Amino acid sequence: PPPVYTPAKEAHVLNDAILRAALDLSKRDRARRKVILVVSDGREQGSQASYKDVLRLLETRGIQVKAVVTDAGALPGYKQVEKLHHLFRQGYSDILPKYTNATGGGDVFSELSRNAIEDAYADITSEARNQYTLGYSPQAIKGSTAYRTIEIKVDKKGLNIFTKAGYYPVPTGR
Repeated sequence: PPPVYTPAKEAHVLNDAILRAALDLSKRDRARRKVILVVSDGREQGSQASYKDVLRLLETRGIQVKAVVTDAGALPGYKQVEKLHHLFRQGYSDILPKYTNATGGGDVFSELSRNAIEDAYADITSEARNQYTLGYSPQAIKGSTAYRTIEIKVDKKGLNIFTKAGYYPVPTGR
């Protein structure tokens, strides 16, 4: 019989890709800004790494995720269709907003054309260059590795405030 061609299953290993980028960025000096820009259809299916584990690495290493959703993920109404994908085990696409919100990366851009993607990239890089970093030194609690939430209050209208939801403290030295 003639051979049957079976197309390879599409890979949507977004968690694994973000983890790899985070591991590479975590080698940089702590004083340097670390931003991962993801340009993707936003689908996740089949990663070895879990969202929770990747997010913990991002938060402990101070890495921000910014994203541009392309392809079908940028279409209006895609979220409703996505519910069917999840039912048929086609992965899910709501993971990029989770990463950007949790790491203080701001909004996810949804773009379809090359020019729109280039404009989104320009906006994201400009935003990253013009951000201020607010720092503080919380009181160390020996042995505590519990997640800590952050709340920022600003008495100034018209400012766009993006902050990560919280962080895991770096373990104290002995």
